[in-house]
Amino acid sequence: EEPEKMFSNISKIMTNESKLIITMANPIWEPLLVLWEKLGWKMKEGPHRRFKYNEIVKMLEKSNLKIEKHDYYLLMPVEIPLVTHLFNNYLEKAFKKYAFIEYMVATKP
Repeated sequence: EEPEKMFSNISKIMTNESKLIITMANPIWEPLLVLWEKLGWKMKEGPHRRFKYNEIVKMLEKSNLKIEKHDYYLLMPVEIPLVTHLFNNYLEKAFKKYAFIEYMVATKP
């Protein structure tokens, strides 16, 4: 409910060797996730807000943390024989920004 406070509290217990790993569904997938939830194709998540990368960076900076790595993976999150393998192993590099999972690794500066 209070992500800035959460990052601040985490920062207080981190050492210079600690790494905070943040994983989330890529916000560009939100419309499909909402549709799939309404169709009963995925588990209900309840009220939530997906933060964009820039919002997370600002919150981390306020907590004296910095992004060490930011990337995406898993272009096709459902198993379709042959197709999933092709997308995730050969097309993912070209279309990385559209991958389902977005992740960040944060450290103390």
